[in-house]
Formats: sequence, C-alpha cells, structure tokens
Amino acid sequence: MRWKTSTTSRFILQIPIHLDCEVACDASVINTLKKEEEVKKYGQTMINMLRLFSERRSTTGTLGYANKYNKRRIIMITRFKKSSAICAVLAVSLTIMVGCASTIKPGSAQVIPNENNDTNRSTLSVEKSSQDEATQSNTTQGNTSQASQSNTTQVITSKASASNNNTDASSSNGDAQRELLSRIMKLAKQGKIINSEFPVKTTVIEDIEKKLGKPEKVDWVPNAKGNYAVFSKYNVVFGFNKGSQIFEARSFDKKLNEISLSMVKKVFGTPAYDVESNGEEILGYVANSEFKILLVFPKPSNSNSDPVMDHYSVLYPRGTFNNMSNDPGRQW
Repeated sequence: MRWKTSTTSRFILQIPIHLDCEVACDASVINTLKKEEEVKKYGQTMINMLRLFSERRSTTGTLGYANKYNKRRIIMITRFKKSSAICAVLAVSLTIMVGCASTIKPGSAQVIPNENNDTNRSTLSVEKSSQDEATQSNTTQGNTSQASQSNTTQVITSKASASNNNTDASSSNGDAQRELLSRIMKLAKQGKIINSEFPVKTTVIEDIEKKLGKPEKVDWVPNAKGNYAVFSKYNVVFGFNKGSQIFEARSFDKKLNEISLSMVKKVFGTPAYDVESNGEEILGYVANSEFKILLVFPKPSNSNSDPVMDHYSVLYPRGTFNNMSNDPGRQW
C-alpha cells in the first residue's frame, strides 16, 4: 500500500510539471516560425489535436487530458507574443532541471554506470595492478637483495669464524705441544719417560718385571750396547746392560704423535745431535750432566716436510760403558 500511494502521489504531482513543459515547448516552436501564417497553421494543428485528445473515451487507458489543462495551451497559442519566448525557454530549462533533480533521491545508491566510468574504473584497475606488480617486484628485489646480502654476510662470517677456529685450534695445539715437551724435559732430568715410573740408572730389569710382568721379547742390539726388553702392552721398551741396570727407557706413548719436528726445534732449540738413519731423523738434547734425550721422527720428505714424533728415549750414557773390554760405550 505504501508503494502504491507513493507512486500515485508522484504521478499526480508530475502532471502540472509535464503540462508546463508542453506549454513552454509550444512557445519555443512558435518563436522560431517567421511568418504569421505558419504560426496560425501550427496553432490550429495543435488546437485540433488537443481538442481530439480532450474528448472523453469509453475505452479505459486511452490518451487524453482534462479540458482545464488543455485550455492553458490553447490560450498560450492564440495569445502568443514573441517577447514571452525567452521566459518560455527559461521555464523549460528550469522545469527540466527540477524534474531531473526530483527523479534522483539524495543518498540513493543506484547509480547507472556509463562507458566513461567503466573506462576510468578499468584504467584505475590497470594502474593499481601495475602499481601492485611494481610494488611486489620492488619488494621481491628488495627481499632478494637482502637475502643475497644476508647470504654474503653469512658466508663472510662463516669464513671468518672458520679462520678464527683454525687459528684457535692451531694455537691450542701449539700450546699442547709445548706443554708436553716441557714435561718430557722435566722428567728426563729425573731419568724418566712420560709413561713410566721407572728411572734409568737406579732401576734394574727385575724391578720392572715384578710390576709389569715378563717382557714380550728381549733382543740383543750390539750397536746399542745392550739387551732391549719390549713391553708393548705399556708402550715402553727398556735397555739394560749385563749387570741388569736400565740405561735407556723408550716411550711409544700415542701423545707423542701430536709433536711435530719443527715444534721440537722451536722449543728445545738447535739439537746437540742430529742424524738420519734407516729412514729416520734422530734429534739429541742434553737434559743434564747424567741424562740425554733422543727424539725419533720419520725422515722429512716432499709429501711430509714436518713429520710428527714416533718415539723418544731417555739415555744414561755411562750405563753403556764396559770397563773390562775398554768400551767407552755410547754418547747418543
């Protein structure tokens, strides 16, 4: 009911506006006619049409207007003056503006799109898409650049860290070698090796056998001036003379494999004894007036210019003397 009432009211209110438009249109047309006969002819034609439309019809829905509205047009045509043409044109313009304004409600969401809107919308969409793509591209490039910089930084950091680690490891290894060499020299002054409690000079082979058991083998070595008992389980070998006195103790401890030839020379200095024999290089140092140290390395080569120690021994030279045969014994 509300919709029907609103529609009917709108129709009734628009009838006067529509009629005013028609009157103004008649005035505008007549103003363009130059001859009076043409004006009369147009006026007579319009009057005949209005009279025809004003007749009552028996059929529902036929065209027609009330006589009181048609009379307005007839009066205007018969009494037309050119001076009123301007007012008529203004009336038409004002009526169109008012009528068009009344057909669109304020705040209405129904806006008819046109080609320009579509074009503008498409253009904006393309521009926005291009901007988005450009933004994404810049973002991707930025991320790639940042990732590349990050990877480069990580590589540099990794290399620096590896270099520092190598330096630290080398420094730590050097310290360990120095410490072990210091211990070797300290014990050598007591006539001992690092992995045995039995000193040379004051120990006999029987004392060792009591604690370590029988040796695996005993060999006579003429050039060494004595017998050598091998205790491979304990990584030691003991040389003893005819009086069973221990004159040499050899160590094959695995820790010795950490000491390089160059480090020995760096720590102990220039050796007092340095010979090459049977593919080995032997360095000799004096520990004190009674004991000497012999350090044995593989002979340096092109593939191994700085070999590590194989074994070493503490020597008591006087224990190799043989007074009965006038043998001066060994010095190294």
